[in-house]
Amino acid sequence: MRRVLPILLLLSLLLTPSRAGVRWFEGNLEQAMARARAEGRLVLVDCWATWCKYCRVMDQDVWSQEGVARALERSTVPIKREVDARRGLGLDISERYGVRELPAVLIIDPNDGSLLSKLVGYSSPERLIEGIDEAFRKAAEARSPQTAQSPADLLRASREALRSEDAPRALEQARAARAADADCSAGIALDAAVVEAEVLLRLGKSERALEALETVAARCPNALCPEIWRRWVELAGHVDGKAGKGRVLERWAAAAPDDIEAQVAWGVWLREDGGDAARSAEVLGKATRVAPDDPLPLAEWSRSLAAAGHREQAIEAIEQAIALDPHDPDLRELRFRLRFESTPR
Repeated sequence: MRRVLPILLLLSLLLTPSRAGVRWFEGNLEQAMARARAEGRLVLVDCWATWCKYCRVMDQDVWSQEGVARALERSTVPIKREVDARRGLGLDISERYGVRELPAVLIIDPNDGSLLSKLVGYSSPERLIEGIDEAFRKAAEARSPQTAQSPADLLRASREALRSEDAPRALEQARAARAADADCSAGIALDAAVVEAEVLLRLGKSERALEALETVAARCPNALCPEIWRRWVELAGHVDGKAGKGRVLERWAAAAPDDIEAQVAWGVWLREDGGDAARSAEVLGKATRVAPDDPLPLAEWSRSLAAAGHREQAIEAIEQAIALDPHDPDLRELRFRLRFESTPR
């Protein structure tokens, strides 16, 4: 059976910068449902416990995968809940949704809290995507098309059509959603533009996809969030290569001077693709001052300092990073290269 999600997963693996795995929503279940309703997504709950062996296996082998993260975050608001009856944890979840075995992945309709899919035991990426597909089909069947009037409902309808491979309807509903939120007050226009761009990209109209996203981004600059910036970066890179990716990263870094993800991504691009190690070191040095307790900007700053010929300063920076995270083998390896190799990678 053909599906849209595997295509998006593949594109995510190929087109996006390196990142960690799933970014779990940090609020409670009700807050996750509220966000999912606003964004036309479902809620995915990873039920786990400290004693659960395969919960740890999924953390290491499934949730850590970038492609899984992208596929999940475009379709759901993912949240982790510890469920352990012996410790009195997650009893509301286990009683409401009948969680008796772990690991368990729940996919929930945020509109009424109903359970659309429950995956018990170890779930591979393929099984997760199938479960999400099935959940969206059930949600679509439960809703009347006549109710799709508000910007949020139009966005939801566009996402459901996209997952059903109905590109014309997905495009129609996405455009209707962003038109219904012309002043960006509902917080829907940008997400609708992302869906429109994904449909156009799937139809082979990459330049029109980028244009659709950039048009709405220019109209709603105050609504830009990290997820929108990431999608814009990947789409610009797909259309215009390294130069397009760098153009958007520079805008993101300028628009969000306190966003460490933006500053690090822009600094790494300057070093790796822009060929400007000195400017990269300057950008990343500022990032270390914004987040002095984060080892990532320190490590990248160290690499840029080394690339710019400042080896001693680079070693000092990596020593600071190791002091913050002494158990990270990558940091120790970088320190070794800086000390004993002529050109650290």
